[in-house]
Amino acid sequence: LRNGRDWGRCRLCPGDGCSNRGDCVPRTVDTGERVGECDCEFGSFGAGCERGMSRRALVNILIISCTSGVVALLVLLAATLCHKYAKARRKAKQAVLLRGSGGAPELSLAEGLQYHLFLSHTWATGQDQVALMKRRLLALMPGRGRTAQARQRSAPKIFRDVDDLQDTDALEGYVASSACVLIFLTRGYFLSPACLREARAAVQANKPLIIVHEADTTKGGGPLADLIAECPADLVRLIFRPRGEPLLEEKEMEGGSDAHGDQADGIGAGDGGDGGEANACATICRQIS
Repeated sequence: LRNGRDWGRCRLCPGDGCSNRGDCVPRTVDTGERVGECDCEFGSFGAGCERGMSRRALVNILIISCTSGVVALLVLLAATLCHKYAKARRKAKQAVLLRGSGGAPELSLAEGLQYHLFLSHTWATGQDQVALMKRRLLALMPGRGRTAQARQRSAPKIFRDVDDLQDTDALEGYVASSACVLIFLTRGYFLSPACLREARAAVQANKPLIIVHEADTTKGGGPLADLIAECPADLVRLIFRPRGEPLLEEKEMEGGSDAHGDQADGIGAGDGGDGGEANACATICRQIS
């Protein structure tokens, strides 16, 4: 016996093989002698594989293995269902619902309008934040219906240039076909020719305005006074409240996509069109926070 093994039971010659269909594997020991070691099949053991488990023991092992696999599968399935249920409950809680009925609102558009909201921003400093706004708004108001197509048809129609712009020469037309306009005020917004076109079109069409101020300088924002200073003089009083009047209220947008923790101030714009539409738009946008 060497190290508890009977090396003499399994030599290289075929006459001294392993029992119970075990394989004789050659080994070289410290002395340089070539001997063999039995590699036993499942259910056999011993130096020469001469010992084996009973049929009943094998059946019990198979039953235990199968039962363990089924239990593990059921636990995994239950965990998946619980996760989906919790996610659905969280999603249901984070939704805009009617106070009276508790159901989702049915949004309508006046004749000639195509979008409920137009998101105006400059790509250089506001593209990521506006993408987050649109995702949050659509998550808060996912639409009504049993099918995905029905929910998509009844969901808010929100214009974002990356998704909907087909012709840059038709910017004014997109603004005109929107119920209200949200200006995402970041550094350089009023220095962008395209943004100025959108802002002027909104004022000329007497659209309700929602102004969201990005205050975080690391996200392309800055002090409100500095950003207003970039606005042309003829637009200042048309877009912003006169100096000294209180702003609507300040909100902080909490983190999102991808870890955006953008601070924003909600500013009530002057000279909107329909006051009801402006209030509704402002209420929905404040739900982002």
